[in-house]
Amino acid sequence: MRLLLCVVVMVPAGVATAANPHFRVEQRHIVIDVKADGTSRTETYEVTSLLSDTGIDWYGEVSLYFSADSQEAEVLEAFTELPERTRIAVEDKAIRLTAAHAPGEGSYSDSKAHTVIFPQLVHGARTHLRTVVSDHAQLYAGQYFEDFYFSPSVHYEDVVIDVSHEPGIALAIEVSDRPGAAVVEQLPDADGKVRYRVRFSQTKRERIEAASVEDMDIDHYVRISSIPDMLTIGKFYQASSNDKEAVTPDVQALADEITAGIDDPLEQARALYEYVAREIRYVAIYLGDGGVVPNFADDIIRNRYGDCKDHNTLLIALLAAKGVEAESALINSGYTYTLPKLGGVAPFNHVITYLPQWDMYVDSTDPYAPFGVLAYETSDKPVVLAKSKKYGRTPRVSAMANQTTVEVEISIAEDGTLTGTTEAHLVGATSRSTRAALLNYTGMYKDELARDELSSVGLVGEGSYEFQPMDNLSNPVAYTATFETQPVTNFPGPGAMQVPVGLAPGKIARFGAHPPEPKHTRPFVCLSYSVTETYTLSFPDTVNVTRLPPERLFFAGGYSYRSSYRRADDRERTVLVTRELVIDNPAHVCQPGDEVPFNELIGVIQADLRGQVFYEPVAASNLD
Repeated sequence: MRLLLCVVVMVPAGVATAANPHFRVEQRHIVIDVKADGTSRTETYEVTSLLSDTGIDWYGEVSLYFSADSQEAEVLEAFTELPERTRIAVEDKAIRLTAAHAPGEGSYSDSKAHTVIFPQLVHGARTHLRTVVSDHAQLYAGQYFEDFYFSPSVHYEDVVIDVSHEPGIALAIEVSDRPGAAVVEQLPDADGKVRYRVRFSQTKRERIEAASVEDMDIDHYVRISSIPDMLTIGKFYQASSNDKEAVTPDVQALADEITAGIDDPLEQARALYEYVAREIRYVAIYLGDGGVVPNFADDIIRNRYGDCKDHNTLLIALLAAKGVEAESALINSGYTYTLPKLGGVAPFNHVITYLPQWDMYVDSTDPYAPFGVLAYETSDKPVVLAKSKKYGRTPRVSAMANQTTVEVEISIAEDGTLTGTTEAHLVGATSRSTRAALLNYTGMYKDELARDELSSVGLVGEGSYEFQPMDNLSNPVAYTATFETQPVTNFPGPGAMQVPVGLAPGKIARFGAHPPEPKHTRPFVCLSYSVTETYTLSFPDTVNVTRLPPERLFFAGGYSYRSSYRRADDRERTVLVTRELVIDNPAHVCQPGDEVPFNELIGVIQADLRGQVFYEPVAASNLD
């Protein structure tokens, strides 16, 4: 699913995600020399102070990743400096060359890593590491690009990047536009080369907040590139894809077979999308230029597997065979929502397909998304349309296009046990997880799924589901469920009980344990959806319902919540409960302060969920 950038990176064994005193980068000096053909040599010297056990865990081992096909890497120097300044050299056997883990199951890579294990680490020790990496081939011939990110949670005392390049290649340097950004200085030319020096320091650390946007959106960064803009990346990608997307006899035959008996172009496109999503197994192979160049459509058909580029390539070829125009859309699948000015593969890590005839984006690597539905990770994102050489943006997920509708009927026996049925229907991005869960409703998992769902909403019991086959993406994500649970309160009472969820998706009920959103100081990811839940509670003849929770109403911005409770029969033993929730953000990125009305919404929902239906034995109520 990912478009891999073969960048050399040095990372610790752990990852820092919050401002803390565990470690400090005292010095990072990077010397880059770029030749006219885009090949380069990069030497890095880094000194890191380890101030706690956690810091030692994170930076006690550091890995230098590189592409074995296009790069050579070497550890030049590594030692531990104890607080009293004693140096302890890293032994040769403590520098291990290993095959790096590919980024996900079903992924294969030519990436390797030199892992350095530092000795005798104590609080206050400093690690010293000097490495060199030489690129003897570039992803795009004659081009150079590299990014350096600086997490807001890390103390960087002194960062210097010295860049020199031959006049035969033109390099530009882009830095973040936030206060405290790196400073770029052009130095006098020397040895026939153009020279720059970049300086950066960040001594005030900031916590990385939950759901915060990432990398280029919030980090300070330095981007060095010979590629003028991101549209040029699309141009390069399309140049490498043109022959791969050709309509060959095999492509034409497969397209005709898939669309046999279908005349409408939109329905033909749907059928072709579903075939690729269902029949082409996702396997990511990042070898050589495989991170940016797809395979031929004929090879993908024969192998019946491929990564995101291959899925996209085959779908474009099949659509072309039926006269439907489509093109590649380069995108970030993650929490990055902006694009830089200078060109480079990052932050692109994914390719999806754009159908201009219907202004529609589709992602055939997503086996749970029906035609025209994108996951949250690829929605409301900037894209580069490779063939038309322009920028685009995927649509946001609106609340109205992302709905869950549930009807639950529950009968309460005289001993308090529950028997119920659920009718649920989901559309939009959040339906994908339900489709995935129902796909696993086989064999040993059948009993576990219902049992686990009941347990997640505080019920102990058993249940079963009925639904249309979920491997057919044209089938709706809808199911009927039946369930039986142990008592949730004591009967005949008097007593009170909260509204049991049963085997509903329980999206509103899960707000009961939702903590308030912290005060945000940076943009953060926020999602939109709507939920309508209706519950019918039938109490036994031995009791009468005596009191219902109050109605709750909330409206603020794009957030609304409404609940109602009423008796549905003259005998006062059936209660009808309705809950309606709408969370509709104008974009997938919210701004600091947007958490305030959301927290007010949480408070209203939690107060409503705490509400109870009161009941008394019939005999006792007759005495009133």
